[in-house]
Amino acid sequence: LDYYKDAADYLSAFEELRLKSKKVIQSPPAEELYKPGVPGKFNIENATAAAKVAQELEIPEETITTTLKNFHGTWRRMEEKAKIGDCRLIDDYAHHPTEIRATLGALREENPQARILAIFQPHQYSRTYNLLTEFGQSFHDANHVIIPNIYQVRDSESDIAKVSVQD
Repeated sequence: LDYYKDAADYLSAFEELRLKSKKVIQSPPAEELYKPGVPGKFNIENATAAAKVAQELEIPEETITTTLKNFHGTWRRMEEKAKIGDCRLIDDYAHHPTEIRATLGALREENPQARILAIFQPHQYSRTYNLLTEFGQSFHDANHVIIPNIYQVRDSESDIAKVSVQD
């Protein structure tokens, strides 16, 4: 939203990257892996792509499966910060509706009966304004949502005037 002019410009950047690649990497089916040590369909898809790249680099299959099985996530992506009794505190840097849906969906998939409280701080007034409808539809896997304020970065006074936490 801050760099690309529109959706067509965004998609053309990916097409340009694809054309620069020597060949298109076709990922093996997810069922051929050992699942990664983190939940969520998107993590399985990422693991599948990583496995295919590793195969292209001729890394032994045993190393690939062991590494994926022992992978438990990255900094600020579904990172468990604390556990108190049955309550887990998870930190995630998701700041786009698609990421929020994926993260909450993975947590719900892992814990179907859990009560999920999402505390979300939108990043940028302009992004919040432009994606307001999508943000509103991103939290369906949470039982409760708290939005304390919008983090101001590179926002003009007119951006700030367009949207608020109440929206």
